[in-house]
Amino acid sequence: EYGLGVMLDPGSPFGRVVGHAGGGPGHATAAFRFPDVAGRPVSIVVLANRGESDVALDAAFALAPALAASGALG
Repeated sequence: EYGLGVMLDPGSPFGRVVGHAGGGPGHATAAFRFPDVAGRPVSIVVLANRGESDVALDAAFALAPALAASGALG
């Protein structure tokens, strides 16, 4: 779902994810709040010096399960 510049993902395995992604020529950004990654709320921000449209978005959503699986959150 998308509204007023904020993306909502109510079907995420990490709870209701809220955030935004974007970019322009030569850069891409994403900032998302994951309410339940291994039992903890986590905010992930990705800043990339690449112009591919979804590179930061893909990285943010790849980091959440990697953090959960790594045990880094305690």
